[in-house]
Amino acid sequence: MKKILFAIGIVAILIVSCLLLFLGRKKDEEELKQKDEIKGVKYEVYQDFKEDTRYKSRGYYINVLDVEDAPYWYMITMGEMPTSGYSMEITKVEVDDDKNVTVTIKEHTLSEGELAQDVLTYPTCAIKLENANNVKIVREDGYVYKYIDKEE
Repeated sequence: MKKILFAIGIVAILIVSCLLLFLGRKKDEEELKQKDEIKGVKYEVYQDFKEDTRYKSRGYYINVLDVEDAPYWYMITMGEMPTSGYSMEITKVEVDDDKNVTVTIKEHTLSEGELAQDVLTYPTCAIKLENANNVKIVREDGYVYKYIDKEE
């Protein structure tokens, strides 16, 4: 009888753990992805975008499918960073009456004395835009990100 109760207890713990893990993961994914539409421009923001491309330079590049009316993916990168602890996030999306878009980025860097792993990182965030005209990507301090055509 003790073995049966013990087994039931273990199964219950596993079920509760899986549910908590699943629900927590779903919340994290929702926080990383935001959807909206402003003045006819649809957009989706991906705060912590993972991609295999490793650009060494700060800037942005564009991915688009070869399909009519396909959305444009703007990948914004800090470039190669020497340690962990760097990240970036899209803090604001503005659209004017001509559907020109300004995307504002906040870069997070290490604080003095903060510990980090010695590993190369490539912080990247992304925004998918539909029906936009001109797109300008700026940092909160006014720095304008440049288009990266090819990695040199």
